[in-house]
Amino acid sequence: MVVLLVVIIGYGGVRVSSGALSAGELVSFILLLFQIMFPFSQFATFYSQLQKVMAATERLRLILEFKPETDDRAIRLAPQGHRNIEFKKVGFAYHEGETILSDVSFAIPAKKVTALVGPSGSGKTTVFSLIERFYTPSGGEIWFGSDEIRDYTLDSWRRKLGYVSQDSPLMTGTIRDNIVYGREEPVSEEEIAEAARLAYAEGFIEALPRGYDTEVGERGIQLSGGQRQRIAIARATLAEAGYSASGRGNGKSGQ
Repeated sequence: MVVLLVVIIGYGGVRVSSGALSAGELVSFILLLFQIMFPFSQFATFYSQLQKVMAATERLRLILEFKPETDDRAIRLAPQGHRNIEFKKVGFAYHEGETILSDVSFAIPAKKVTALVGPSGSGKTTVFSLIERFYTPSGGEIWFGSDEIRDYTLDSWRRKLGYVSQDSPLMTGTIRDNIVYGREEPVSEEEIAEAARLAYAEGFIEALPRGYDTEVGERGIQLSGGQRQRIAIARATLAEAGYSASGRGNGKSGQ
């Protein structure tokens, strides 16, 4: 476009100097050229944006086509209260012949902090995936008190669990929006403040000019990593998850 404009001005200047074209006619021609080219550039931009929207829409369509998970074995809702979570000779492999867990047995006491420590690839994330029932053990059982967790409906069981990843990305919106996300019933300001206090997030939130109405930006870019994680912990607390898991470097901790 720039090269074309230079050529037109150069050629037009020669024509103007020879008297074959007036300066006003040259300016009018250039303005007319811009009016013709501008819609074409807009169309190119529109087409580029359309491709992005189509790609995003396709991903949304695939998500909407997913059918809810079901478990024919589930016969009742997960009970209220806290119980020990116990692994009994649990085995698991993502692919045949590539064992991740083999004959693993341990207990996670209720209302206590339990740390799983080990090198990358040792199966810490797999343990949490099995507790959350993203996968089914290839051997052994996982118990919640006196019941096997597979006896509970997926929805009621997962409502007892909260997970705070090391990255803890947030949604675009306010701090308040991110804390109450996931709660179906109305939440009072007192409940939000209490969740923030328990997550040790109350101090930095109240120090912000707009407090709980502070916009966090896309994926929480306006906040530090530690602040994002505190808000994620507050969300898990407000959701009344009986058990929470949190990523810490190469280790995980559960409660």
